[in-house]
Amino acid sequence: MKKLFIITVALIAALFQSVQLKAADEKPLAVVSLAGIDSLMSDVDYLGQVLSNPQLNSQSIEGLLKAFSGGKGLDVFDRKKPWGVVVYAAADGGLDFKSYLFVPLKNEADLIKGVENYTDAPKDVGNGVKSIAIRNNPKEFFYKVQDGNMFVADTAEYLRNVPADPAALLGTMNKDYDLAARVHVQNLPEKLRTDMIEGLKKGVSEGLHQSPDEDDAAFAVRKGLMETQIKQLEMMLDELDDFTVGLNIDSAAKATNLDFAMTVKPGGKMAGKIASYGSLTSIFSGFFNPNVGAAGNVTSKLDSEDIQQTVALLDSLSDVAKKEIDKDEKLRDNAQAKEIVSDFFAVLSKTIQTGKFDNAGTVAFGDKTISGSFAGYVHDGTAAESLFKKVVDVIKENVTEVKMDVATHEGVKFNQVQVPVKEPKAKAIFGDTLDVHVGFGPKAFYVTFGKDGLTMCKEAITASATAGEKKVDEMLIETSLT
Repeated sequence: MKKLFIITVALIAALFQSVQLKAADEKPLAVVSLAGIDSLMSDVDYLGQVLSNPQLNSQSIEGLLKAFSGGKGLDVFDRKKPWGVVVYAAADGGLDFKSYLFVPLKNEADLIKGVENYTDAPKDVGNGVKSIAIRNNPKEFFYKVQDGNMFVADTAEYLRNVPADPAALLGTMNKDYDLAARVHVQNLPEKLRTDMIEGLKKGVSEGLHQSPDEDDAAFAVRKGLMETQIKQLEMMLDELDDFTVGLNIDSAAKATNLDFAMTVKPGGKMAGKIASYGSLTSIFSGFFNPNVGAAGNVTSKLDSEDIQQTVALLDSLSDVAKKEIDKDEKLRDNAQAKEIVSDFFAVLSKTIQTGKFDNAGTVAFGDKTISGSFAGYVHDGTAAESLFKKVVDVIKENVTEVKMDVATHEGVKFNQVQVPVKEPKAKAIFGDTLDVHVGFGPKAFYVTFGKDGLTMCKEAITASATAGEKKVDEMLIETSLT
């Protein structure tokens, strides 16, 4: 265990070696926030209970750290305040990135005493800065204690001007999340921004070659996709203000959240799109039930430009798929295969043209069982059902059994497909066959699997109808660890 502790200290030192502190006029490019020790230890206890792991608890962790630090442990730090790393872009717009690490220190003498078996004694190098090194490691790093914080860098020069309150740079991230990172996109140096775009374009240009077995139409689709992605990246770099990723484990609410959030510059194309969305609503809120396992939704609106681009892409993909059928000796004379392709892209294209995108679902975990229930918006449920029947006619020889119109619930007709299960572990969960039910309503399709999938779906349809159109996030995924 002692060797493990020494290795851990060495790894932390290696991290410190890459840290540099800002000059006073440099702009923050990225910020990383870590919640206070007490908050993190509470989360450790919660995770230990949820995972039924008695060894995963705060007392064990703190006891281990005290054992290898002369009894000091984590009490040398302010247990309530956050830790952070701030990365700065160079003031001259160059690529000389610098950063600083700060930790809320309660007692410097106790910290040095706790690590004295693993480090050389600190040396005063002036201006309140001290150097220290892991024993038997020639590389020094430097630290400065000011206003209750210890700042760490690999060059003493960068510790001359440090902020009085570095935690202010974290905003509310340390209160909202246990671990979070925010990138201030507009502080990205213009040279780096340009180099990223030009490098990507050059890479695409050099690597985008038509393969011998790829016809002109397929190559044009692939090329168009890459060009669209580059344009989207250019727009994001130009109009994104900041982007945040945050992880929070809430032991009181018994919930774990991973959030993605962004803000955009006002007056831009992205801001206009977001404003045109208004409040997003879903007609499938009853399908979102994370209490039984995992649940999620993806809901969005498409503007006229998005619709036009997507429909054009789908038309091209449809043509490419039909040409691929012509190349296949087994399918080239199969009129039904081409008809399925045409119908599939027609249903998808007409749904996209409505400008609505609404999907939700739940996966439930029982005693050695897994069941799922999903719902999605479609422009014409009758057309989607007709497509399904054609697909079933093609695959019926590869499934155990197909039963049409096996159940009806609130105007939704369900069909059953029994799929053979061959993998032993899957058989232990689903049995020899996996029951899949596919249902269609006037403007929706439904897919279930597993023993309880159909029951879940019926209950969700009723709950959705009762709730009506309900305000939702654009994308949300939740799980219940228990």
